[in-house]
Amino acid sequence: MKRWFYLLAALPLLFTACRENVEEITVTGFTYQPPQVIVTADLSGQVVDANGDIVTGATVRIGSLATATDERGFFQFLDAQLNSRGTYVTVYKDGYFPGSTRFFPLNNSSNYVTIGLLDKTIAGSFSNAEGGTVTADGAQVSLPANGVARTNGTPYDGQVQVAVQWINPTADNLIEIMPGNLQGVSKDGQEVSMATFGMLAVELQDEAGNELQVAAGRTAELTFPVPAEIRANAPAE
Repeated sequence: MKRWFYLLAALPLLFTACRENVEEITVTGFTYQPPQVIVTADLSGQVVDANGDIVTGATVRIGSLATATDERGFFQFLDAQLNSRGTYVTVYKDGYFPGSTRFFPLNNSSNYVTIGLLDKTIAGSFSNAEGGTVTADGAQVSLPANGVARTNGTPYDGQVQVAVQWINPTADNLIEIMPGNLQGVSKDGQEVSMATFGMLAVELQDEAGNELQVAAGRTAELTFPVPAEIRANAPAE
């Protein structure tokens, strides 16, 4: 199952655009291929958890390039071939949801990012035969009976463990802990900025920790809180 559910509102904003990683996006019958302008630049940064504590031994990737964070959580890429129109960085570490960000390097520039990882903690479980609901921080993930399958599409009979993290759209460290950043593509192919009213990181696992997915023809229902300070701007449904 895809680890991230993006619960966003596609609202054009009047400030500098933030961008979401889009290697290729297909929406309502058209394909968007983002532009590439390759430059040589450096990237350094630090990986932390949601509390700001350092994360050591995390794998950091830019395309085919990879490195690991040191004892202080730092990483570095020197003289790398990067896309000035948006370079996507991903971070992986056992026990955490994947982290990521996107930045826009100039030629011969030095760049710095901080990427936050969210704990992949099991919030609850249920029998796949019965379906169930798991709640975390006011957010809910509900699946119907037999709504989960193995990643190869075959039926699954057993307990479903659900890891859930709600990303508060008003969090001070939102830019660090959210995946990518906030850019979408309109149906006429124009890049637009978006505002978020919340995101959920979700992963389904069997009792051995193997990844599961939503079964074909089934849907998961996601419910999440909208903080009071942005509720007036949220859509009614």
